[in-house]
Amino acid sequence: MRALLLNHRAIVSGFEAKGVALRIEVMGIDTSTSTGKLMLNVLASVAQFEREMMLERQREGIAKAKAEGAYKGRKPTARAKSDQVLRTRAENPS
Repeated sequence: MRALLLNHRAIVSGFEAKGVALRIEVMGIDTSTSTGKLMLNVLASVAQFEREMMLERQREGIAKAKAEGAYKGRKPTARAKSDQVLRTRAENPS
């Protein structure tokens, strides 16, 4: 979230250090102008806000599901089968 905004700023700063301006024709944004820089920063901030809102809704949904006993967490991944895989590999080396 905040990292995304910082990453955006790092990318734009990198462009500016090289004397490059970002132009997004379909949106009418040109970072060589003050207005273009403002618009790009506003869009990045809105994207950050949307991401934070989505994560907040997700946390609320998980908390509600846990309270109702419906949320058990993520199902086991390959680590749950690692012993079996190692045993099979030892029995049948390729």
